[in-house]
Amino acid sequence: MIELFIADVHLPYFNENAVDIMIDYIKKQRIYIETLVLGGDIMDFESVSSFTHDPDNWSLQSEIPFLSQFIEKLDKAFHPMKIYYIEGNHERRLENYIITKAPALYGMITIQDMLDKKYQIEYVDNWKLMTSGLTPLKIRKLYHLHGHELKIGGRKNLAERILSATHENTVVGHWHKTDEYFFRTIGNKVKGAWVVGCMGQTFVSYDPHTNWNNGFAIIDYLENGVFKVDNLKIINGEVV
Repeated sequence: MIELFIADVHLPYFNENAVDIMIDYIKKQRIYIETLVLGGDIMDFESVSSFTHDPDNWSLQSEIPFLSQFIEKLDKAFHPMKIYYIEGNHERRLENYIITKAPALYGMITIQDMLDKKYQIEYVDNWKLMTSGLTPLKIRKLYHLHGHELKIGGRKNLAERILSATHENTVVGHWHKTDEYFFRTIGNKVKGAWVVGCMGQTFVSYDPHTNWNNGFAIIDYLENGVFKVDNLKIINGEVV
């Protein structure tokens, strides 16, 4: 089984060129994507953010159609059999806004309602799972998080610190930059952590130098439980 993991698209502020480069690369490599994991922050939800934002930017009503259009684009390109949508901290903005500003609407407006029912999409709230003592999304021997669930600050040695926090094979987004780290246990078992680049814009008005990069991961699961993660970057229009 082959999985495509992408995160931090931040619709409608996505990097459309990077998305097209990713699709073109996968098609040219003749990679058959069976599972698509949307690893969180697919939507930006700027209009319901607690941060100061320009009211002339996208409204909630104008943001929502981008989600269906984006998933349709990926579905047409890959026809995945299964789609997982992991909740990120930006998706959580919607629920937090309703709780604080319009509690009477709690549960009536959800991201799940925004997802086109014609696609087989499983929405996963790892935060709620983990704070309830349950395990987050795990596909075979690899845990999938957005990244905000781990409460890791800073941007250095990310993958190493993620692995130190989870002690399990883990793939995340959230930090908008590519990183990976491995260690070998005393029992000769290798564990790894992968931080995947973003598919949103890498230049933003609120930060003059982000040091972000576009990227995505292709994960190949073998029958014996072994898996391979190609943590790919998009640099100067090329997949590397």
